[in-house]
Amino acid sequence: KIMAVPITAVLQLSTTAFSGGLKVAGAGLRLFTGLVKAAAIAVAGLSAGLALLTARQIAFVDRLGKISDTVGLSTDLIQKFGFAAEIAGVSFDQSSVALRRFSRRLGEAQRSTGELFPALKKLGIETRNSNGQFKSAEEILFEFADGITTARNESEQLSLAFKAFDSEGAELVETLKDGSAGLREFFKEAEDLGFILTASSIR
Repeated sequence: KIMAVPITAVLQLSTTAFSGGLKVAGAGLRLFTGLVKAAAIAVAGLSAGLALLTARQIAFVDRLGKISDTVGLSTDLIQKFGFAAEIAGVSFDQSSVALRRFSRRLGEAQRSTGELFPALKKLGIETRNSNGQFKSAEEILFEFADGITTARNESEQLSLAFKAFDSEGAELVETLKDGSAGLREFFKEAEDLGFILTASSIR
């Protein structure tokens, strides 16, 4: 015999189930809202991080172009030498300052004056090539690195490096100690790794 279920009981059960469903849905909605907020915060943070990274990269590239203009050295040489210096634990800023001083002292040596001139003479390095034209800073740098390897001891290496780069020379002895071959190897590695921006890209 089928017993009739009072309508109040049916309504109570339905209301309870509906309330439970609302609670579950509400919890789900709150979770979804939380995830959306978290995602929005993450995206905002990522965007801010990318913006900061981009700004720093733009500032670096801008500085690289200005250094090149100031010292009259190619952006390729500045970047490659900076890479070689960083491998030896010298910062890019330090290597840039060192190249500025090297460029200025090389200019003096081309006029047969300044601190670098006697050091080049001692190492048998001429500032002009066989055609009578001034050698590039990169050529002199390679020859000077070879000269560092011929020094009698570390003290003489340090003295030579100081005459070329001033106080940064002490840090750069490690970079130059394997001569032009070592520098060229570092330069090629920087190119192979794709670290070198072209002059046109920098401009």
